[in-house]
Amino acid sequence: MAEMQDVTEALLRALPSSGQADIESIRHATIGLDHLPAILEDPKSLVKTIGVPVQEHSQWDVSLVRRHGPVEALRRVIVIIIHFSNCSGVIVVAY
Repeated sequence: MAEMQDVTEALLRALPSSGQADIESIRHATIGLDHLPAILEDPKSLVKTIGVPVQEHSQWDVSLVRRHGPVEALRRVIVIIIHFSNCSGVIVVAY
């Protein structure tokens, strides 16, 4: 498995100070390309199902990033779920 590091604190030290980051948690997964439509259809319900705190006012956006590489590698989708302290978040999908 590839090395994964949380560099949030180091990045915040390197950037001009504008207060603390409001990131509550970061989760990641690798799924099949055929599951991508389910993420796009209802991301808020999906993250709630896996235990991420969600409220009625929560806003969940999905950002798609196209990867380049061998066809075999592109069949797997990398999903990063960033949950903010206001119960909103973003799902970054690298396909």
